[in-house]
Amino acid sequence: MSKKNRITIIVPAHNEEDNLPTFLEETKKVINGLEDYIWKFIFIDDGSEDSTWAVISEMSIVHKNIRGLRLSRNFGKELALTAGILESTEGLDAVILMDADLQHPPSAIIQMIKQWKQGFQVVTAQRKSIKYSILRKIG
Repeated sequence: MSKKNRITIIVPAHNEEDNLPTFLEETKKVINGLEDYIWKFIFIDDGSEDSTWAVISEMSIVHKNIRGLRLSRNFGKELALTAGILESTEGLDAVILMDADLQHPPSAIIQMIKQWKQGFQVVTAQRKSIKYSILRKIG
């Protein structure tokens, strides 16, 4: 029996109470088909003003492979990711960084894993195009 790789998916979240359940459901659909891995999640509440922390707390009670971190205020995505990475590094083979709002589709995990298995140490996903309204562009 071969050793299963341990992978943690790190998800920063700021006011994402509505997106988190969908993110988890869609991601689990993808990773449940990848049986050679032990999956964990770290969700970081980056100072949300909605019920993001309550949703993360509930998910961590229901799913033993989910852990939540709560930042005291909004520090920004990069620092939230850093907190998640620092919390996750022990005994892992890989870390995947994902956005809670599904800007990175969970289906990208499959291609990222393939690239990692080919020997790449850093694999990143990038959207092909971003379609913002004119108001958002000048906003």
